[in-house]
Amino acid sequence: MAKRTKKTPRKKESVWAQAWAFCVAAWTFCAKTLPRVLPFLPIIVVLAAALYLFHLTKTEYLTKTDSQSPATEFLVAPGDIVITGCDSPATEQFVREIYLAGIFGLTKPVNGYELMQQPIVEQLRQSPYFSDAKMTYYPKQGKVELHVQERKPIASLPGGLYVNISGVCFRPVVRASTPLPIISGWDGIGNYDPGSRLPAGYRCMLRLIDATKVGGTVPFPAIAAVSLRPGAYDVEDGVEVRLEDGREVILAWKGMGMDTDATPEEARRAEREAMLARLNKVAKTLAMPDLVGKRHINALTDYITVSE
Repeated sequence: MAKRTKKTPRKKESVWAQAWAFCVAAWTFCAKTLPRVLPFLPIIVVLAAALYLFHLTKTEYLTKTDSQSPATEFLVAPGDIVITGCDSPATEQFVREIYLAGIFGLTKPVNGYELMQQPIVEQLRQSPYFSDAKMTYYPKQGKVELHVQERKPIASLPGGLYVNISGVCFRPVVRASTPLPIISGWDGIGNYDPGSRLPAGYRCMLRLIDATKVGGTVPFPAIAAVSLRPGAYDVEDGVEVRLEDGREVILAWKGMGMDTDATPEEARRAEREAMLARLNKVAKTLAMPDLVGKRHINALTDYITVSE
């Protein structure tokens, strides 16, 4: 019977020894192979770059932007255009019917890319109803989002037009739920059209209303109307504020007729501080218990007078 030979266990090499052996083998291979491959290295680089470019194109990293691209052939139905930023469903319906269907004739599915080329955003921005608009196309989702920014009314004119804080006149899509203060008192006030803007001097009335509205800077009684002071030729002569409780306040402040769009920031800040100081002083006077029943408050100067 043959005698079995006993196997000697192989000694396990350390990790560092294996790494060193690999480096030696790699260096030997490169030393023998590289001189023979070197003349063909430019060709290998060009082929590798071509294969990589093909990979990018295949995975849609490089996408065509013309109308033949698969990403731009998706049809978008008018009802699938998502409209955001509207304060009410009536405004959204207004945009769909008047602008999308009416002005641009979008009544059936249209190529999403071609839809983005139409001047819808420009038309909305130039309208008297909206101050800004933005349209975004999501080709992979086949969705178009149209975001609009409505003008926020702060007062109204005697003819029914609304005015925002910048003095731009517009017809509202939806009437305000509560009456807005009316501004008036100068010649030609009834001649404004939607999209026109109040003269710079009269915009102080808008700043006054904005500072005293509910949640505004000054705790002032609710205002029903603001107009030029009776007999005044210019806003610098003062304005007359009629409160909702029937009282009348005549006031003025330094720089109230300035064009705040064309003046430096420091001057605008000084005008606002002067207005708030005058309004706060009048508000304290109006809140005094012993002035109940007094109908006229004159605050043209720092010395405020009160009369029946």
